[in-house]
Amino acid sequence: MPLALIINELISNSLKYAFHSQGKPVITILFITNDSSNFLKMNYTDNGSWVDNLESDQFGTSMIEIFTEQIDGFYEVLKGEDSSTFLFSFSGVSST
Repeated sequence: MPLALIINELISNSLKYAFHSQGKPVITILFITNDSSNFLKMNYTDNGSWVDNLESDQFGTSMIEIFTEQIDGFYEVLKGEDSSTFLFSFSGVSST
């Protein structure tokens, strides 16, 4: 359930903040598993140009952090001029 909520929040954020001037928005979600470990990696990318919301209370970001911690994960964000990527690694999610 936490993984589904993370994905929901990421998609919502992309739609609200990244695609304001993007004619052809694209969201890509890639899952990577390793048969020899219980790690699940998830890469979430959009091709938008994020606009920071100065009035935001960062609740969505806090939710992503909390849900990531709940399934023993961590993430990093790579923001560019024409894309944003969230790289997740979860140890508390089984690939089966």
